[in-house]
Amino acid sequence: MEGIFFYWFSWIGWTILTFFKEKGRERLIYVYILLLSIISSTIKVEAGPFLVSGTLVILLISCYSRLTYYDRALKVRMGIITVILSLAYTSYLLFEMYDPVWFFLDRRFVLALLLVYVTCILLKEFEHRLIGLVVGAGQGDFLYSYVLSPYTNYQVGALSFLDIAANAVVMVLIWQGISYGVEYINRYTRSQARQSVSNK
Repeated sequence: MEGIFFYWFSWIGWTILTFFKEKGRERLIYVYILLLSIISSTIKVEAGPFLVSGTLVILLISCYSRLTYYDRALKVRMGIITVILSLAYTSYLLFEMYDPVWFFLDRRFVLALLLVYVTCILLKEFEHRLIGLVVGAGQGDFLYSYVLSPYTNYQVGALSFLDIAANAVVMVLIWQGISYGVEYINRYTRSQARQSVSNK
C-alpha cells in the first residue's frame, strides 16, 4: 500500500512531538507542518504543467522559508547540494525505468538509503540534512515529472514519493541518534579515564 510509511511515521512523529517534546514555538511549528502534511496528502495542486501533491507543496514552502534565514554562503552551498540530490534522485528513477532487471529491491528503501548516504556525506548539521533531503528529493521529483511529461502524466509528490521521503527522514534520525550515542560514550569514557588518572 502506497503511503503507508508516510502516514505511519508522520503520526508517530506527531505523537512524540505533542506529548514528549517541551512546549515552545519550535514544537508548534513542527506539529503544524506534520498535521498539514497529513491532511493535504490527498490534495492535488496544478502548478503550471505539473500536478503536485499538497503535501509536497507544504514541505517545500516550509523548507524554503527556513532557508531564507541562512547566510548567503550557506544558501549557495545548500543550493548546490540540493541540485546534486535532485540529480541523484532522478537518475535512479530513470535508470530503474530503463533497466528494471537490476532493481529487485524495494525502491522506497534503496532510493531513501541513497539519498541519506549522499546527504550525510555532504551535510553535517542535522537541520541542514533534513532540509537538503526534502528539497533535493522534491526538486528531483519535479525533474523526473518533466522528463516523463511527453509520455505520461506523472504526479509530483505522490504517495510513493512521500514513502521514500519518510523513510529517508527516519534514516537520518536514526543516524543522528547513533552519532549522539557514540559521542556520549566517547565523552563518558574520557571523563572516566581522567577521573581514574586523578584518583591515582
